[in-house]
Amino acid sequence: MAAKEYSYSQGSTVSLKGRLTVLAVLAGATLLIVSIGVLRTDAASLDSRTKQSDRTRLDWSHTSNTLLMGDSRVQVGVDPAQLVEHIPGCDAQNFGFAGVASTHHYYQYANKVLRKAGPRRIIYGITPRSFTHDALASNAFRELLNKLDLQKNSLADTFELDVISTGMLRPWNLKGLKLFKKKHNTKTVSAVHKDGFIAIESAQMRPEKSIPSHTKLFTDHKVLPELQKQFFEQVKQWTDEGIRVYCLRIPITQKLYDLEDLLSGFKQQSFAESVQNAGGVWLDFPMKYESFDGSHLTASAAKQFSRDLAEKVVEYENNYPLGLPRNN
Repeated sequence: MAAKEYSYSQGSTVSLKGRLTVLAVLAGATLLIVSIGVLRTDAASLDSRTKQSDRTRLDWSHTSNTLLMGDSRVQVGVDPAQLVEHIPGCDAQNFGFAGVASTHHYYQYANKVLRKAGPRRIIYGITPRSFTHDALASNAFRELLNKLDLQKNSLADTFELDVISTGMLRPWNLKGLKLFKKKHNTKTVSAVHKDGFIAIESAQMRPEKSIPSHTKLFTDHKVLPELQKQFFEQVKQWTDEGIRVYCLRIPITQKLYDLEDLLSGFKQQSFAESVQNAGGVWLDFPMKYESFDGSHLTASAAKQFSRDLAEKVVEYENNYPLGLPRNN
């Protein structure tokens, strides 16, 4: 009987260890599932917040006297709060959109956001890609409007594509937004601000990341003179309406900046001269700010750059006050 009891006791001990092992495995698996769920929830939350920000910004109506325009480099690279703090009387909002092409319907929509009268500014971040057929054919801003049923594809849009295109039109898609979203796995989004600014810090700094994609992009697509001409005409129209237009290239890595100039066909000096001839102001900045992927600024760098931008605007407007022609 004692032997049987001993055997039974040993069996209970083995059974208990087995149960503990199973419980440990289950606990680990549960923790892994929860972690994955948290990551997926965070990504879904980011996507939801970004989409909500897009919808909210499209509803803005004559709310700003200083409008930031351009693609994702502007959206994550210029903090309106810094401009408001450092430029007297400034009420800035960020109207940058990932993948946007520089076209009439984007310009016209911006007119809806600016106040109807009084001193006004547009600060436009120039990106060579936004003047290419690639941006035109995959215009994420137009797709966003269509998806939200705020604009239907019109004959005018189709005509614009047919006239400017140099080859077969690709199907319209969300390429611009998809490129932006692909990077979420290497980003930590600090905040999606109500003024349109998206603050991004990255756990993994990869300043060379954008080189291969931009090499391919500009090997296949050059800037289109027609889109640039339309932009200069729009700058003149804005300035004729009393709107001060500042244009600049948002800082990126020097290597990517040099690559864009080498392959894209974008000629900054002649572009800047055309902006100035249309009544706009060209601002130059060094490519010295921290970028997490070579093409977009980190949140801390964006804040510093925004303060530097505000300083240049104030310096310029001390000589040429807002609301007066540039040559006064």
